[in-house]
Amino acid sequence: MLKTLQSVSQNFCYTYKFELLSPFTALGSSGSLILKGMTKDNRGVIYSNFKRKVSFVLKDNYIVIGEEKFNPFNFSFQDRIINKLSYYEREALCVTQRNKVKVKVIEGKNVLPFLSEDIKNELSLTLFNYFKKEIGFTLDKPIMIYKVILSKSKVYLQFLSNWSFWYVDMEEFGKRNYSLIPLIRLSKEIKETLNK
Repeated sequence: MLKTLQSVSQNFCYTYKFELLSPFTALGSSGSLILKGMTKDNRGVIYSNFKRKVSFVLKDNYIVIGEEKFNPFNFSFQDRIINKLSYYEREALCVTQRNKVKVKVIEGKNVLPFLSEDIKNELSLTLFNYFKKEIGFTLDKPIMIYKVILSKSKVYLQFLSNWSFWYVDMEEFGKRNYSLIPLIRLSKEIKETLNK
C-alpha cells in the first residue's frame, strides 16, 4: 500500500501520508485519494474513498489480483491497483511555503505529454524572456515546467525549481507583463486543441 501511495503521489507533488493503525491495518492518503488497507492471513484488501476496493491474495510468493499474478518485488502490480482504485481526473496545484508543500486538488488533467513541440518551445521562450533563466521540461533546467494542467476553464502551469513548487494561471500570468502576452494566446490554443 505504501508503494501504491508513493506512485499515486506523483500526481500530487510527491506528498502523501501513511500510518499504521495496527499490525494488520494501515491508512494513507495522497491528494484526493484516501486508502485503507487490511490484511489477514494471506489475504488483503485495499479500499479507496471512491467506493472501490481491490482484493488480493498472497499465493506461492506472488500477489494475485483477480486472475493476474504479480511478483511482489518488482511492484508492477501498483498500476493495476491504482487503475482499479482511482478513476476521477484530479490534479494538484502545489505551492512550497516555509519548506512545506501545500496542495490544492482540482478537477483537471495534466496535458504536458500531449503538447506539441512548437507549443513547448514557445512556452520556454516566452518564460525565459520573463524569468531570464532557462526554462525546460526536465529537472536539469533551473526552472522546470512540471505540469500543464487543463481544468474546465483554465490552464495552469506548475513549476518546480530546487524542489520548490509554484503555479500560475496562464491567462492571468500573461496579463502581468508585456513579455508574457503570448501566454494568453497559448492558453487559448491549448484549450481549443485538447478540449476537442
